[in-house]
Amino acid sequence: MCLFLALSVTGFTAEVSKDLDLEWNNRINNISTQVDMRYTPVVKKQIQMYTERYRKGSERLLGRVSVYFPIFENELRSRQLPDELKYLSVIESSLNTNARSYIGATGLWQFMKGTGKMYGLTINSTIDERRDPFRSTAAALDYLSDLYDQFGDWTLALAAYNCGPGNVRKAIRRSGGLKDYWSIRKFLPKETQKYIPKFIAATYLMNYYHDHDLIPELPEDYLRITATAEVDEKITFKNLSAETGIDLDIIKALNPAYRKSYIPDTKKSCTLTLPEASMFRYLQAKEGDFRLLYSSALGFDKRSSQYALRNIETIPVLNSASLLGEYAAKSFSIMAKNDEWQYSADKYLYHRINRRESLITIAEQYEGVDFATLLRINDISLADLPEVGEVIKVKEL
Repeated sequence: MCLFLALSVTGFTAEVSKDLDLEWNNRINNISTQVDMRYTPVVKKQIQMYTERYRKGSERLLGRVSVYFPIFENELRSRQLPDELKYLSVIESSLNTNARSYIGATGLWQFMKGTGKMYGLTINSTIDERRDPFRSTAAALDYLSDLYDQFGDWTLALAAYNCGPGNVRKAIRRSGGLKDYWSIRKFLPKETQKYIPKFIAATYLMNYYHDHDLIPELPEDYLRITATAEVDEKITFKNLSAETGIDLDIIKALNPAYRKSYIPDTKKSCTLTLPEASMFRYLQAKEGDFRLLYSSALGFDKRSSQYALRNIETIPVLNSASLLGEYAAKSFSIMAKNDEWQYSADKYLYHRINRRESLITIAEQYEGVDFATLLRINDISLADLPEVGEVIKVKEL
């Protein structure tokens, strides 16, 4: 009897595992991508790391998406590159600007010093632009584009990003001239053999985290609701803190590229990031021209991979008075609106999505509603997110 029960349990477990493999394989196959993504035992193990063993870490990682993916996506769109390249930073740095490997690779995209300088990043005693989200992203996409030009394949380009183009060319030669990642994988360094599976698992996580009841842990508002401008003068963080009233530690956190708590006066412009409202007030008090690179008030991007991300635009050089008069004032008036929209055309209560709202904050407004419920009843996925102004179901009446 005991033996029968043991065999039954073993058979049931194997059947469950088989069903899980089929489901995860189908999900990966349904992701639109130019990377050759396959479901393998190594990929499965990495997915389980994200969704089972290190759930809290994954929820923190998912929250950081709201800070950095808008930057990546805007740059990818402007270059007409595959959107999924943004997931590379997930496996490189877990979206941490201060990440540093034991061999010295640094920043969101884990540039080595020599490669970073080769692609135009300033790295010296006062600035390390490997930690600058805008500059490092531009450099990383330059590098990836060059690798794609060499190999004509995005999967091989990603592999070369990890181990260098020389190792990929060597693997191609050892394979007898085959030119796809899965055919040459066994000839690549061991780390690179796991690199694409990690990329696939990260892509899976970003697209299906809600199916694993993972809830993004959003960073503080001062990290998410920001604006970035180019500046051409020396600015000390201490003086900036005194002028704006922003805590010095917040300024440092938002500007990790500067090693000595000031922005130096250099030949090329530098970036300054502040909480959004503070940036508008700061620029309004300045004379002359400036370039605003990014503001989270610019709108919602349906193609973003997070439910509360804003669209990014590059605004031309404008006089500060005209910018604040026409642009900022309009943005602030829009942000002030937060009206609910309800009707009962059927059995559901509805809500119109406003600026500054996420599915989490909407769920918090209604008793008995949670994030997972909104995803389920609206059939929402990361591949097709609702826009500001769209109406979603909240709960059954």
